[in-house]
Amino acid sequence: MTTGLPLMTPREAFSAGARSMVIGVVNPGGFIPDAWIAPLVEAMEAGLDIVSGMHGQLAVRAELAEAATRFGCRLIDRAIAPEGYSLGHRAATRWPAPAHRRNRLRALQEKYGARADPCIP
Repeated sequence: MTTGLPLMTPREAFSAGARSMVIGVVNPGGFIPDAWIAPLVEAMEAGLDIVSGMHGQLAVRAELAEAATRFGCRLIDRAIAPEGYSLGHRAATRWPAPAHRRNRLRALQEKYGARADPCIP
């Protein structure tokens, strides 16, 4: 699936109006690989905040935390489990998604015929 947007450097994206870079993939274990650090720092240098839904928290990586401070950018982690749950161990799949999210994900499932999120009961 594609949005049809052109490929851009972080600086080009910022100039075109983007204000955040979203990490839109996940690897086994949900951690930030070393190879991603330089491109993420480049994005922050261009002025982009970094948004992640991965299990590994962005600010845990010293290089990213330091770059965010230096360039005045935010590190936004979306995969923070509620107290008492642990991400990456399937325990988090038992907490219910908000109703609006469940409805949107079900619509995507119907449209594309795939299970879009393991958190839907």
